[in-house]
Amino acid sequence: MLRAVMVVGLMLMLLVAAVFGPRLLKTVEPDAATGAKSECDLDSGPCSWADLDGKWHVALKRLTDQMLNTSLS
Repeated sequence: MLRAVMVVGLMLMLLVAAVFGPRLLKTVEPDAATGAKSECDLDSGPCSWADLDGKWHVALKRLTDQMLNTSLS
């Protein structure tokens, strides 16, 4: 009896994985299907972009010698 329940459970698990697995592996980003990606070169300047999570802005700040010599004591 236990073996029959385990076999049926395994078959159901394989069926669920076959039905829902491909859907779970797809990306939800709209640009991912087209392969369009924005390039960002932070050495040349700040970058801004927008996606499903909102608007983003990234910039680098050069460290001064005073910032580098600061100890964490």
